[in-house]
Amino acid sequence: TNSCNNCVSAGLACTYNAIPQKKGPKGNRAKVLSELQENQRNAQLTTGLTHKLGFDPQLVGTFARTPGFLPMGLIESCLEFFFANVYPSQPILHRQRAQETVMSIEHSTEAYCMITLTY
Repeated sequence: TNSCNNCVSAGLACTYNAIPQKKGPKGNRAKVLSELQENQRNAQLTTGLTHKLGFDPQLVGTFARTPGFLPMGLIESCLEFFFANVYPSQPILHRQRAQETVMSIEHSTEAYCMITLTY
């Protein structure tokens, strides 16, 4: 389909599918255009970045440990060290939640990153 004049002048891919509205003053047109431009730029950047990194967002839930990641024993030792030595003066983690997160790092990229960045 051809782009409408408004989208062409704003440099947007046309997505005109609005339901006709009552005639009258058009408020916040510039704000809406800016939001559309920003959303399309962000979508293009995200798509380009995930492609460059070889990242498939659909595979996020299927995390498998990669050679070179920290061994589970080391992570558990760090957790014990933290609660024995650091926690008494800086109680920033909830022990049970931290242990639950460690238990889920085998299948969760987010959990692995959160635990390894914490230590």
